[in-house]
Amino acid sequence: MSNPLRLPIWQVWYAWHAVLPEDDRIFWLEVVWRRWEPTDGRWRYRSFRTRDERDAEAASQEI
Repeated sequence: MSNPLRLPIWQVWYAWHAVLPEDDRIFWLEVVWRRWEPTDGRWRYRSFRTRDERDAEAASQEI
């Protein structure tokens, strides 16, 4: 028997407004992962990028 109220754990979402994932910098107009947290009634965001991916992007940004 399946639960009709069961939500996917994480789903791909295009951040059309600025969001701050738990594990990364601010994302805006980019793809992030999100899931609904029923205990506090809010969306949680993650990027799931590796440390190397974050470092490579930081090194390529102009100062």
